[in-house]
Amino acid sequence: MDRLGSSERADRSWRTVVLDTRRHVKFVGNEVDAEGTVHNTHVDSASLSGGQAQKLVFFCLAAALRYRLAGVDADAPRYATVVLDEAFDRADPVFTRTAMDVFESFGFHMVLATPMKLIKTLSPYVDGTIVVHYTEDPVARSTFELIDTHAPA
Repeated sequence: MDRLGSSERADRSWRTVVLDTRRHVKFVGNEVDAEGTVHNTHVDSASLSGGQAQKLVFFCLAAALRYRLAGVDADAPRYATVVLDEAFDRADPVFTRTAMDVFESFGFHMVLATPMKLIKTLSPYVDGTIVVHYTEDPVARSTFELIDTHAPA
């Protein structure tokens, strides 16, 4: 703990390496189809396009959560709710659907706080939606509205 708070040059350098997992964690990821054929192998995301790198990050996140929450032999996580705040705020619809497919394939129940612009994109993945209208006026009240995202537009 002393080294983390230290202003010494050697400690600052050490802290940068220790706290930035990109500098000391390596992985190998294989994309495998249902038959077990390896289609791609990734040792990092440097050679991937932005969309491919994002997909890999979400897949690794979902896989790590699934492993941590379910273990190796369990069919489903013991606790399967994942909460994402500002979920997919800057993502396009294709990436958003891909990420949600990944989380769904690992058996997670998603609770998302996301902007209105993504409601249509996310509607196939949710059973219910609450819209919060927020105001910073201390006298006015925020309002909540339940909407059915599966109803015809």
